Amino acid sequence: MKNFCPKCGNSLKPNAKFCPKCGTKIESKVSPRQNMTEQVVQQVSKKPKKFKNYKAFIIAMAIIIVAIAGGFGFVIYQKNSQASKATSVLTHKSNKANAKKTNNAAQNADQSDNQSASQNDSNYSTDEWMLMGYMAYAHDNYVESRHISGTSDLVEDVGEDIANSDLKVDRNSDTSYTLTNKFGSVDVDVDSNDVKVKADNGDEVTTDKDKLEDTFSSYKGQIQKMTSYIKNGDSDSKEDNNSDAAKSDKKSNDSDEEFSNEEYVVAAFLSAKGTPQEEINRVEKLLAQKLDAPNDDYLTGVKNPSDNYYYVAFNASTSQYERYTIEDKYVIGQPYGGGVSGQKKKYDKKTLVNNFKSYKADLDKILAGFKYNNAHLDDFNDKVRGE
Repeated sequence: MKNFCPKCGNSLKPNAKFCPKCGTKIESKVSPRQNMTEQVVQQVSKKPKKFKNYKAFIIAMAIIIVAIAGGFGFVIYQKNSQASKATSVLTHKSNKANAKKTNNAAQNADQSDNQSASQNDSNYSTDEWMLMGYMAYAHDNYVESRHISGTSDLVEDVGEDIANSDLKVDRNSDTSYTLTNKFGSVDVDVDSNDVKVKADNGDEVTTDKDKLEDTFSSYKGQIQKMTSYIKNGDSDSKEDNNSDAAKSDKKSNDSDEEFSNEEYVVAAFLSAKGTPQEEINRVEKLLAQKLDAPNDDYLTGVKNPSDNYYYVAFNASTSQYERYTIEDKYVIGQPYGGGVSGQKKKYDKKTLVNNFKSYKADLDKILAGFKYNNAHLDDFNDKVRGE
């Protein structure tokens, strides 16, 4: 389609901006189709700008999301940090409380141990603890060499060894001792909670005092007698309240005096309870009553005419009595009553001689009293029946 100048009507070239003839400015007339094409071009040209804005939006959103996530993360971190601190504080307090409880428990245990040790020490002397510790150490040796069967035999044999000076005890200090026999020596130390025994060959045995008390508490009286020999330093010495008897005993040590079987039986009978002097006084007092004695205190003895054993009966009916047999080195006593026999007890002859040789006259006096009651048993029973 040709264009013409609107003023002079001159024919114009396509897209001419001025008329070459009259110089009039030619306004551009765009067809609707061309206009539409230009708009499409414009829209297309605008798309990169729209894409550019969308990218910026995406970046901005990403920044915002990161910021929000970071904020949440910081808040969570703060809470966790506070919780961790709180847990740490609680743990510290708990540990501190537990440590305090542990310390208190340890202190209480120490106090309990100290109280127990103090209580034990108040029940027994150091000499007694020493002897109990030694017997615990020597138990197996006595089983092998003496064929003992229990704690009772052990205590008895150790007592005899000490009394006979076969086992010698030296006190080195208030808590330290040395015990010596023909096999060697051992050192004994008494501590607050235990007793330690160490032999020449290096063997060492430590025994807790509670265990010693459990084992030997029933034999306290016999152990006390052992310590009396140790304290006096002479296994043949007697009670301090009988100095005349002690002098007589010392004098008689130079002889090899022995007892008759009947005297051995009386000495064994008097050894079952208290000290020799205490038992002699008690029995002589009963025998002095003769026919006026109570039925349960009418003592008789000593030889059983129908059998080869000796006895001492505690009442007129002879239903309760002590039966004795004489061996080469020992006197064996066994109680009987109501048809039941009790545990046998072994008395070393040498120990009986050492303990009673200064009281030999008293033994003979008691023998005479037994025989008098034997001879007058029928008279006593008639009196009891009122005849």
